[in-house]
Amino acid sequence: MWKKVFQPFIENPAFFQPLRTTYVVKRRFPAGLVSPGRMPSLRKRHMIYETLSDNQYKPQNINILLRKYVEDIGRPGEVVSIKESKGRFLILTKMAEYASAENVARVNTSVDKDVANFSSRYAGSTVRTLSEFVLNISMNKENPWTLEPWHIRSAFRKAHVHVPENCFTMPSEPISGPDMALEGKEFFITVTINNTEKVPVRCRIHHWTTQPQDRLPPVRDHWKFPVDLISPKDEEIAKLLPRLTPPELVPDDGPACLRNKRKRIG
Repeated sequence: MWKKVFQPFIENPAFFQPLRTTYVVKRRFPAGLVSPGRMPSLRKRHMIYETLSDNQYKPQNINILLRKYVEDIGRPGEVVSIKESKGRFLILTKMAEYASAENVARVNTSVDKDVANFSSRYAGSTVRTLSEFVLNISMNKENPWTLEPWHIRSAFRKAHVHVPENCFTMPSEPISGPDMALEGKEFFITVTINNTEKVPVRCRIHHWTTQPQDRLPPVRDHWKFPVDLISPKDEEIAKLLPRLTPPELVPDDGPACLRNKRKRIG
């Protein structure tokens, strides 16, 4: 019965997965000689084998020559060492070539030095991450303050991002508080990467106090929702950044299948 069940799978070669595994072995205890046409008489000791060689190996890196900028890998004209699977994909998509001496000489002469590229292999991903980032700046709810660069640097450090004070530009208009009219509202700073790329970053003011009874109620996933701007002049900057798409909210009495997949109200 089982033979009939599995017969279609056996006859169809598409169900066989080829494996590049070859072993060369020898018997530890050789079998005795027999006459031609007869099968040797094998015992258990004849089933013990020793491996002479096998072709199993860990995937190695390959050197490729980039023809275009590839995020987190490199810039045009660079020779990088990456995994074989990733390297073959870049070669098939004509974003890279094999790093032969002829290809290196040809690509280096054909690369346009005047074309604007990112300053480093990670600059592109850093720009994309910062453009989607919302920086929460906690300020005192009781004592007067004026927003300074060290507040921004501390807020970045709290978010596990190291940004020196000389790498970002503060807003042109000063921001002072405490002012509940600024709570949760947005302004922008400009971060400079490698003295080349400039990217605006969203910042939001949150008033904080050490007295638990005076603290503002938390807003769940506040960074996913668009908010008002502190200065109407920043509307042009806001249009340059990716739009924030809030998650679809489902009330607590909604279907259970939706409550498990989406954010709930309350």
